[in-house]
Amino acid sequence: INGTGNIQLYVNGSLYNNGSSPIFNITNLSIGFYNVTGQYLGNTNFTSDIEVWWVNVSVPVDNTFPNVTINQPLNQTYTTRTINFNVTARDETGMSTCLYTLNNGSFNYSMTNIGNEWNSTNTTMQQGSTTVRYYCNDTSNNLNSTERVTFFIDSINPDINYVSPSETDGAYLSRSNIIVNVTASDTNLQNIVIRLFNSTGSQINISQTSSSPNYFNITSLSDGLYRFNATANDTLNNINSTATRNVTLDTI
Repeated sequence: INGTGNIQLYVNGSLYNNGSSPIFNITNLSIGFYNVTGQYLGNTNFTSDIEVWWVNVSVPVDNTFPNVTINQPLNQTYTTRTINFNVTARDETGMSTCLYTLNNGSFNYSMTNIGNEWNSTNTTMQQGSTTVRYYCNDTSNNLNSTERVTFFIDSINPDINYVSPSETDGAYLSRSNIIVNVTASDTNLQNIVIRLFNSTGSQINISQTSSSPNYFNITSLSDGLYRFNATANDTLNNINSTATRNVTLDTI
């Protein structure tokens, strides 16, 4: 309030401040509706005067959505069914909750927070592709539900088996060759490897294919004891192996 001389300032009828002009900065008012009155009592040169204002004090409306950053999981393939879900959620008025859903499901998984970090762990995730969507709202109930990521799980070892005409375990053969035939199946199959060992355990031959089956006919072998086995792996290095079989060649 600006004027000449001493001014009295009333808020809702109570004297709030008085003194020489100007008087300003009415602070620490609670939310509400106020009658603010400025009064000049006058002097020998100026007549008295009063001005009245009605003031509505309110909190600014918060329409800002929280800022959410996905930390885990990432858009990649995992070899475990245990997945950690983690986001960083920030808001100037404070965060209330963060939840997540899987594949647009109706069930919300709760998350706990330490500061701005919100966490949850799921130990029973399904194989294959999954999309997680996060729902984070602040204390003003502004909801950010736009953050999502798709990830993949493959924790299953390839299926691998001997098939005909593979030599049977413990067979005695009156010839100089050994036949091994192996099949393997996996969504992301990478290699099937057959290894042949002599009686001292040294590897003497190997066959590798990137598709099933792997048919291996090892010829021109000397008489004696041999062992063989096979291993299959996928692109995520999930591995499975057959049992080791023994065969004896005796052509004499």
